[in-house]
Amino acid sequence: MPREDFERYRQRLEEQLRTDMGLLYEAYLAKLRAYQTVERLRGEADGELSPASGLSIELPAVPPNPKPAAPPPQAPPRRSQPYEVIDSIREALPRLPEVFDRFDVLAALDFEPRRSTLSVALGRR
Repeated sequence: MPREDFERYRQRLEEQLRTDMGLLYEAYLAKLRAYQTVERLRGEADGELSPASGLSIELPAVPPNPKPAAPPPQAPPRRSQPYEVIDSIREALPRLPEVFDRFDVLAALDFEPRRSTLSVALGRR
């Protein structure tokens, strides 16, 4: 392997290492925050724990690659109103084949109800 290929490969490995270490450290901090929240809820927390208390971690000098931009928040899925699923299935029945399954029903509806709701609605007569 030529020397410049080796150097390029080594640099790529170091970048991956920095990124991985940054991700691991972020996971550690998330777990620590969760622990602190549980302790606060129990009323056992004396004070804030610092992220490095009892842990000696040395992060690389070069920061990990910047995180990609977060996608815009999506609206929560629409919840169906009482009897809306049953009424929608009744309206879709003429468009369904004589023998159908839940996938045919889902394709005929203009929304996707929760699986349990659809199961109950299809079980009714």
